[in-house]
Amino acid sequence: MLELETHTALLWDGYDLSLQTLALDMMHASFDLITALLGQPRTIQVAGTEGADGRGSAAEVVLGYSNAIARCTGSALMRHAYGMSGGTRATFAGAVLDYTIRADFTGQGPSTLTAYTARGQHAIDLLSTSPYEAMLDHVLSCLTGKADKLIEPASALPALELTLDVQHRLVRA
Repeated sequence: MLELETHTALLWDGYDLSLQTLALDMMHASFDLITALLGQPRTIQVAGTEGADGRGSAAEVVLGYSNAIARCTGSALMRHAYGMSGGTRATFAGAVLDYTIRADFTGQGPSTLTAYTARGQHAIDLLSTSPYEAMLDHVLSCLTGKADKLIEPASALPALELTLDVQHRLVRA
């Protein structure tokens, strides 16, 4: 089982993550990871709600595979002081990996990775780096020929197809 969660406050004035935009603006990275690992799902179930005050939204998407389930949750209903949090839990036959992050509006904050096995719970040290800085450094290295691309444009299409399908389903629901 693969579970991905992202929860955020509406941190920038004038920017609203309604059901019209939630899948593309907040959940796409999760769908990119899921399709890279598991491919296109056999079944898709979605549930979503708009914020009570007309701002923000939340959705849960359950993707079915022949030998796995992936659950992706996104919420933009948190209060401003909350900032954002997220995580990924991957459950395997012999272990569980649990990644969490907590951040403010800059996207920077502490993150942890923990492995749970028959031998117990083990924290895995993570490099203290900005994911945005690392991504930009890699793109610049690719543009200058110092690194190879990790993602080919064609490999992004399954995630984009899934994201647009989910967005369509959320808007219709």
